[in-house]
Amino acid sequence: MHKMSYIIEESAICQKVHAPEDFPDSLLPVNAAPDISIPVLMVVGQEDERTPVWMSQRVCDLLAGSGELWIVEGAGHGGSSAPEMVAYSQFFQRITEFFRQHL
Repeated sequence: MHKMSYIIEESAICQKVHAPEDFPDSLLPVNAAPDISIPVLMVVGQEDERTPVWMSQRVCDLLAGSGELWIVEGAGHGGSSAPEMVAYSQFFQRITEFFRQHL
């Protein structure tokens, strides 16, 4: 059984998201984002059903610092459909460029 659940509303879509029983509320991305003031690059697959684009956009919008959301067309959440697999060379170019800009 899950310790908690919360409702996220986005574009008239209401989804219930469950966290594991022992997962601290403060570490949920939507709760942690306002405390993150460093630049963040978020990468999400356009077809990701576990962490949908709208959810990643919401977290990115809540960041205290600058946030960049890269939506990888045709990518899912993990495995062979993960963004880093679907857009292999672009993935490492984007990550490297982000580090060059912010480190």
